[in-house]
Amino acid sequence: MIAVVDTSVDNSIVRQPLTEKYRQNSTERVCASVRSALDTHFPPSSGTVVIAEPGQFFATSPYTLAVKVVAKRTRLTTIDGTLRKQHDVYVNESRENCIPREMYTFLDIKHLPLSPPYERPLNQLTTLWGATCHPLDVIENGVPFFDVSVGEWLLLDNVGAYAMVKACGFNGCGFPPVHYRTESDDVERVCSILEASRLFPGYSQPEAALRNANVSSN
Repeated sequence: MIAVVDTSVDNSIVRQPLTEKYRQNSTERVCASVRSALDTHFPPSSGTVVIAEPGQFFATSPYTLAVKVVAKRTRLTTIDGTLRKQHDVYVNESRENCIPREMYTFLDIKHLPLSPPYERPLNQLTTLWGATCHPLDVIENGVPFFDVSVGEWLLLDNVGAYAMVKACGFNGCGFPPVHYRTESDDVERVCSILEASRLFPGYSQPEAALRNANVSSN
C-alpha cells in the first residue's frame, strides 16, 4: 500500500492499495507500474507529495525521549591547525536501546534542554555518547551543540514509536517509563483506552518474555 499526502487540501491522506499481482518476481516491473500510476493519477500539477512507508512517517512524532547527562569531559583537539575545545557528553540512554539505531540519521530528531535557558547557542563542539561501552554508541559525532551541565535533562523530540518496540535493556540500560500527555478534557478517554488495552506501555514484547521466564522458573 502507498499513501499520498495531499498538501494542497489540508494535508488529507489518500491511500492507494497496490492490488495488481505479478506472476514473475520482478522489482523493476513493480516499480515501473507504481511510477506510471502515480504519474497518471497524481501529476506534479496536482500539488501532492508522495511518500513510501507512511507508517514510519506518522510514527515519528508521538514519542519524546528524556535523557539525563551523566558525565562530561572537555579535551583539546586540532581542527584545521587550530586547537579547539571539544566536549564529550554522556547520557543515560543508548543507540543500542531506545534511541533508534539504523533509523536515527533518517529521523528529524531535535535535542532540546528541559530546563532554562531554552534558547542556547550551538557553539560547543560536542560528541554525544550513549550509555553503553560499545565504541559505536555515538549519538552525535563532533557537531555544534549547546552547552550542557552534568545532571540536567535533555529532550530528544520526534524520536518515534519505533524506539519503544526496539528497546531491549541492552547493557543494563533498562526501559524508560512511559508518560502520556493529552488535553485535559480528553484524560478520561485516554485512561479508559490504556486500562482496557492488553498492551502495556510500549513494552509488550519484553514484558511478555519476562512473564514467560518467571512462569518457567516457577
